[in-house]
Amino acid sequence: MLLWMSHAPLGSRPHCRPTALSCTGAVAALAESKKSAKYAALSSFIFTPVAIESLGAMGPQSSSFIRSLGRRIQRYSGDDNACQYLVQRLSVTLQRGNAALMMDTLPSPSL
Repeated sequence: MLLWMSHAPLGSRPHCRPTALSCTGAVAALAESKKSAKYAALSSFIFTPVAIESLGAMGPQSSSFIRSLGRRIQRYSGDDNACQYLVQRLSVTLQRGNAALMMDTLPSPSL
């Protein structure tokens, strides 16, 4: 059985800033390693953490998993652009999530 966990770490959080400044995708890679350690006891599952930073950088395990998933979709569907479509769908979903986070920071209009 395959189990994968999606996570969108925010590199702008104070405790993440030193890691975020070190290199692109560092916060996502850190989130992957934390999730892997957290779920290490689930030996009956194949666990793959998926961590994508708020600006789109992926951790190495996430990138590998998305490429592998895209290739499988491509083989199954026969569409040569399936992998690109998957990445585009993830990007749009991330943008929508970012927009929702931004909207939550604005004050509510009084009625």
